[in-house]
Amino acid sequence: MSSAPAFLLIMPSYNQAHYIAAAVDSVLAQDDANWVLWVIDNSTDHTPEVMGEYSDPRIQFVHIPQRMDPGSCLNWVLEREGHKYRDFSYVHTDNHLRPDYVRQMRRALAASDNTLAYCDMRSMDGQGALTGVFRRGTFDLARLFSLSPLGVPFSATTALARELGGFSRMDVADDVVFCLRAWPRARFVHLPDALMDYRLHSNSRTEAHGGALEINRSFLSAYHRLLPDVIAHDCDPIQALLTRLQRLQGDVQMRLEDTWYREREITARLLQQPSLQTFFDLALIDLPNISDAPPPLRVDRPETGWVRLKNKLYKRLRRWRGQLPLNKELTVPDLHSRIARHCAWDLSTQLCDHAVPWLYLSVQHTGGDIQRLRLASTDIYTLWITLVLHRMCGWRFKVDQGAATPNLNLSAWPHLDAVDCQESGAETLISLAPGNVWVKSAALARDTQPPVHPNFPQTSPC
Repeated sequence: MSSAPAFLLIMPSYNQAHYIAAAVDSVLAQDDANWVLWVIDNSTDHTPEVMGEYSDPRIQFVHIPQRMDPGSCLNWVLEREGHKYRDFSYVHTDNHLRPDYVRQMRRALAASDNTLAYCDMRSMDGQGALTGVFRRGTFDLARLFSLSPLGVPFSATTALARELGGFSRMDVADDVVFCLRAWPRARFVHLPDALMDYRLHSNSRTEAHGGALEINRSFLSAYHRLLPDVIAHDCDPIQALLTRLQRLQGDVQMRLEDTWYREREITARLLQQPSLQTFFDLALIDLPNISDAPPPLRVDRPETGWVRLKNKLYKRLRRWRGQLPLNKELTVPDLHSRIARHCAWDLSTQLCDHAVPWLYLSVQHTGGDIQRLRLASTDIYTLWITLVLHRMCGWRFKVDQGAATPNLNLSAWPHLDAVDCQESGAETLISLAPGNVWVKSAALARDTQPPVHPNFPQTSPC
């Protein structure tokens, strides 16, 4: 065995007896055998009996009957054993490590004493069948604060954990919070290889806490709490999110325009409305109905729900192109709805992932009163993002009926309250129109006005 310190693997455990053996077996299969696995278990199922079958001295199993959150389990080990090791990794009981996980993570963490390394991963279903590959790529400040942040799988040095004071307790997003707090203090290393199989199943921690919607709410809450600390280290997440949001708006516009040109003949036949000039008109008509559909992340079986919807879409497109016989039971509105939903979700995911945290943090940071939020623009971006934030946090927004986009039925949007434009007060004004993205708090005379992008038209507030 190598003379270097062992690699510390920490596995919080709670009622995953049906998965934990496979997770431990994947640790035993590591081609770098110089590791120690600590399992901190609070289970009420037969996990202790499962773990009793293992006699390897590198495996330390501790059963504590009192329920502990994962952050507390990680800290329990780091506080008692962390000084013995240089590197550690947060491991889940329902995931599988690839045989070279420890070896590659150890090599990546050797870059400096304060290093955090993360890898790509494969997804698998509850039965262990592989369902896809998630290429995580590089992270920057904007992506770290998005709704697609950095969490497990990752490894770090114990020196970094000590500097951060360990993991947050009683926090659903404990792994995400650790990575966010590490950003100003650590070197981040991406391993472009799928070193872990990540299990998606109905008994996961995500589902136990209410699904993706509740997890996203926890992200926003954590971002708000961490904002002062990150800003104190000369990092500005709000500006980083804004810069990314402006670029994504341009990307979405070009992709929508391209889709419109390619599918114009089909959509014209579907809608039979020649007055529609762009794909934005199509989205504006159908978006309230699109938004009533559950987002791709919010399904009982995340690995199959969205794939099933896309397969239905492709089958209908093939029928329209004459590649399959047309099913007489299919209606034009049904086909139009599926095409529009697919395009809207696919093209807006990254935009929403960055825009929602930006808007949430901007309103909170400027001292905005969430009871007095007002839309300065009724463009498709502002309507869409504020609708998502309404469903995530319950925020409502006021809008002037007379200043709304022509032919837009405000009553179709459940998060809007129509008001008279003359009605004023210490309100927070919001616009996410391309080139005119800002939040202004009238109460404190503070704003997040960015530089204007030269290629975007301007929109004036009411």
